[in-house]
Amino acid sequence: MRALKRGSRGSDVMEIQSLLAKMGYNLGSIDGIFGLRTEEAIKQFQRDYGLSADGIIGLNTHTVLQKFLLGYENYTTIYGDTLSSIAQKYRINLELLLTANSGIDPFNLLIGQVIKVPYAFDVVDTNINYTYEIMERDVQGLKIRYPFIEVGIAGKSVLGKNLYTLKLGNGPVEVFYNSAHHGLEWITSPLVMKFTENFAKAYAEGQKIRDFDPRDI
Repeated sequence: MRALKRGSRGSDVMEIQSLLAKMGYNLGSIDGIFGLRTEEAIKQFQRDYGLSADGIIGLNTHTVLQKFLLGYENYTTIYGDTLSSIAQKYRINLELLLTANSGIDPFNLLIGQVIKVPYAFDVVDTNINYTYEIMERDVQGLKIRYPFIEVGIAGKSVLGKNLYTLKLGNGPVEVFYNSAHHGLEWITSPLVMKFTENFAKAYAEGQKIRDFDPRDI
């Protein structure tokens, strides 16, 4: 990870800009250029999370940003907590919280129990230059939010990188979507990744996609 500051440019800058915008920070254009408005947004983020407000994304700031990039945080329960109260605190759908913690008894939370809390915004971002590193992290973030997603590796690409597979469901009909037909196999991956997120989210929340019910599919 490189340090980012005013004057930095690149996909990593664009990714942070897009994340801050999703979190409600006003920084103008998402253009991959670390300008004054991006610096001011970073300073506000640093103040909000108890960091030194120097406007530079160094190790400490990146460490805090990382959980937001993954799309979830680990929450340790205290006396009086319920899954409903935690969902309200984070302003998320209770069904998403239940899905991410499918092995937990919602009626018997223990004090000091660690649960995974997804954030209110999506993991996969289609407004940025998608890279292999972003794709790998998105796979990890989606797997945490939706544990029913089966993640595998089909082999290696011509660049020696893992070719990931994501499997949804276990019905008798199988449909295969391929976004790795070329050397830079992650370039078209955001389309399939976003489809996976939309489908999994609709399944978890009991919502339809167009007129189709993911739970039936």
